Amino acid sequence: YSAFYDMDHSKSTGLAGYLREKGVTVLYLAGLAGDICVFETAMDSLREGFDTYFIRDATRPLDAARMAELLQRLVAAGGKVIESERLF
Repeated sequence: YSAFYDMDHSKSTGLAGYLREKGVTVLYLAGLAGDICVFETAMDSLREGFDTYFIRDATRPLDAARMAELLQRLVAAGGKVIESERLF
């Protein structure tokens, strides 16, 4: 579910290396399935050492009730949750 690894985390997609080669240090994430794909990508982004921002109002979860818990986990791991208006 992550953009960084396959589903069982046994194989890298190469994204982290590609981003590092391009000098990227900060990621802003948004999209559909916020409680699955976006969340897993955000957590892997943090593990890979990127400053990670989860754009709450540009993301939609499949299970809205679970999203609050996942965002707490993301923040506890060092991620930041923002609204899109902070980007402008």
